[in-house]
Amino acid sequence: MAKAFVLTENHRLILRHLLREGKLSRKRLATLMHLTPAAITRLTADLIKHHYIVEKNILMKAKSVGRKEILLSLHDNLGYAMTMDWQIDEVIIAISSIQGKVLQKSALVIGNQPMMTFLGHLVQQVESMRVHLKISERKILGVGVSLGASFMHDAEELHDILQMLIPYPLLIERHALAFAEAHLLYTDGQAMEDLLLFSWSNSLSSTLVMGGKIYQGSHRQAGNIEHLPVGDQGRLCGCGRKDCLQTYLDFGVILEQIRQQFVLDNLPHLRAFLGDNPLTLTELHRYLFYIDKEATPMDPPLEALLRECAGYMARAFLVATRILDPQVILCYGTFFAHDLIYRLVVEQLLVLDPHYPVHHLQRSWLHYQRATVAGLALVVSRVLLEE
Repeated sequence: MAKAFVLTENHRLILRHLLREGKLSRKRLATLMHLTPAAITRLTADLIKHHYIVEKNILMKAKSVGRKEILLSLHDNLGYAMTMDWQIDEVIIAISSIQGKVLQKSALVIGNQPMMTFLGHLVQQVESMRVHLKISERKILGVGVSLGASFMHDAEELHDILQMLIPYPLLIERHALAFAEAHLLYTDGQAMEDLLLFSWSNSLSSTLVMGGKIYQGSHRQAGNIEHLPVGDQGRLCGCGRKDCLQTYLDFGVILEQIRQQFVLDNLPHLRAFLGDNPLTLTELHRYLFYIDKEATPMDPPLEALLRECAGYMARAFLVATRILDPQVILCYGTFFAHDLIYRLVVEQLLVLDPHYPVHHLQRSWLHYQRATVAGLALVVSRVLLEE
């Protein structure tokens, strides 16, 4: 009986480089991995033999008559991942290639139906997508499920039910941690020793990367700056403490404050923009994108509220920078997608500390893929690249 092929650490490292770069020559791999050309040739031969990678795009080397350079890339049929991203009112489901290409995507509204019923519809929908794409079951490497903070208390129940409904490996993790894994896989995040990734969407979440690896600490709470105290209004947080950042920047808190001004007719520009539409988080984001694009005047009370929120965020970033000393703070999420919000946070940081290195505060270019890339990263890192 033939011995099963097992990936070594160097095999996995080659796959990681190809995930980030797409195509690389053996010479470039040798340089990146500090290995001899002979070692790279042997390692890549293993991966080619077992259909992990292929040789592509044979290029003529400049100034070398008759010599050719061969590029390596991941095999097109290496496998696929199903992903489920649980947001506050809907689940984004998708099927993607291991390289990160989304083949099909859809959204299902959660509603008030029983969990078992909804999950049954969810699995039925994603399975119909697989059949439509003509992908066999054996090509599905796994299902990556990323959960927003509001769903983490249901993680065990979700896992148990989904495991009964699907025949594939199942990986469930909080979204912030899964998104951090995506950064390490698909960007140069691995080259950064220390990163703090922070999401501001329906709720807040953060993840700390130390020494190029995700660090959670003994209680899986390391880097959770959403529970740093930033105010003095005595707001009680779900964690039991008072005045955590979460209590000031949760979307429900922000919407309620805007509604109070709305009822008082203090927001004429926003009212005109909404027309007959109700004030919801979706409509608020639509309005902020409109402000970003058109650079039109904003109602002073709304601008003051957003500036206050940015101030709370800036305080948390300042404390995190001084204590954790990350090389980069990567921001993402629906609020940080707005140029206005990002600019206000930078302004407030400089008010608090005129010498703050604002170039360390960056927005993640993976933001617009966050609904699919987080679950995909779970499958790739914990199934394909499993040690």
